[in-house]
Amino acid sequence: MSQILRLTEGLRQGVRPDLQALSEWLSKQEIPYDEWDDLADALCTAYGYADEIELASHISKPKFTRVSEYTDDFTPLLDEIQLGGWLRDYVEHTRGMEAPTPFHFATGMTVLGACLKRQVFVDQGYYQIWPAVQAMLVGPSGRVKKSTAAGYGVDLALQLTEGLFNLLPDAGSGEALITELSQIARKSGESTGLLYVSEMATFLGKQEYNINLIQNLTDIFDCRLSKRKRTGARGNEAMKNIAVSALFCTNEDWAIDAIPSSAFGGGFMRRVLLFYQGGTDRVFPRPQKPTAESIARLHDGLMNTKFVKGEAKLVGDGEPEFDRIYRRIKREWPEDERMVPFWDTLSDHVLRLALLISVSDDLKQRDSIDITPRHLTQAYAILQWVARYLPAIYSQLGGNEFGADHTRIHNIIKRAGGVIEDRELGRRMAHRLSRKRLEEHLETMRLNGVIVKERVNPWEGQYGWKLVRKT
Repeated sequence: MSQILRLTEGLRQGVRPDLQALSEWLSKQEIPYDEWDDLADALCTAYGYADEIELASHISKPKFTRVSEYTDDFTPLLDEIQLGGWLRDYVEHTRGMEAPTPFHFATGMTVLGACLKRQVFVDQGYYQIWPAVQAMLVGPSGRVKKSTAAGYGVDLALQLTEGLFNLLPDAGSGEALITELSQIARKSGESTGLLYVSEMATFLGKQEYNINLIQNLTDIFDCRLSKRKRTGARGNEAMKNIAVSALFCTNEDWAIDAIPSSAFGGGFMRRVLLFYQGGTDRVFPRPQKPTAESIARLHDGLMNTKFVKGEAKLVGDGEPEFDRIYRRIKREWPEDERMVPFWDTLSDHVLRLALLISVSDDLKQRDSIDITPRHLTQAYAILQWVARYLPAIYSQLGGNEFGADHTRIHNIIKRAGGVIEDRELGRRMAHRLSRKRLEEHLETMRLNGVIVKERVNPWEGQYGWKLVRKT
């Protein structure tokens, strides 16, 4: 229990320290806003003050802090499912970076999929599942270091693998990407590569212009055997043996503008795994360089992917284990309709991730790859973690203008620690909304129980907005 909580409890039990000494002590403390409400109430009761305003005239102003609610629940999951192999090596290699663990895992998974191209597959009878992964890292700008995590992983893989995979252009139209993949096919017989986009909003452009690019990406991510596309510059472009991995980064606000609602119904979002993190628990003013041994281990693993080829088969009790997972997915259909596209392809995601985990565990597999029940349960557990965060981020995407602004206001207050002064909120939203329009949003959110208006700084008489804590 913190000192502030102990003081609050003591006041409630009748302990009344000398107010002058207590005031001097409080002025030197950093008090979380979440703990101040209870402390102020206990102080008013103990010393007979009517409210916080009267209290503020008798004690010195403390230093208020806003404590992040973030906890790393992904690393314990990796420990629980005993994930090892190259993927775990990569996650541990990035422990000295401030970006949260899930972003590093997603980056490693995507890079591994890009290196494997179309060399391995899971045969589902009427179609095949290839190792190409499409992942999106979503979180507040700056705070969670999305592009730092993704860019480091992509750059490191390019340095270590000596051209093992193609880095595709992240600027221009969908036709330009198709042209690039067609040229790669003419040289190598396959259209494969990694598309890394450090900010998805700049890649897609304005919402009304990006529908064709979304459609082109959706087609490419299907990993078809061949596809012809008419482009304005070169006429018919032929792609062959397609396998494109993708790693996108974006923040919540820009994602609202970048991803149109058609991306949900059209199938784009069912192919993309969203890794959402609202914060990080890592702080490294001077990060330590990774060891040469760590880099060498990652290098050897990726270079071994050149020799991993063939069909991946469910071995041991893999068939009944996948049958159990598949039936559970069908039985536990999500109530949130926005989750349906992802849920509809969840079983394919399980097989794809299980394939990658199998390769990661044993990069010396050659003509066939064994997917064990353990690989399936590990993949399913990770994807269940991904699914838990989807409603929070889906609620911010594909909405109308009013809903988008509502979401921005919520995010601004959340990033401020759950409490923000009214004039500060107005300043941050001034470029988007008039004062009248902002007040309409705030009143709607207040009536819906999302926020409350209260005096956030009794020493200066300032009012503000506070997110209602869910119980």
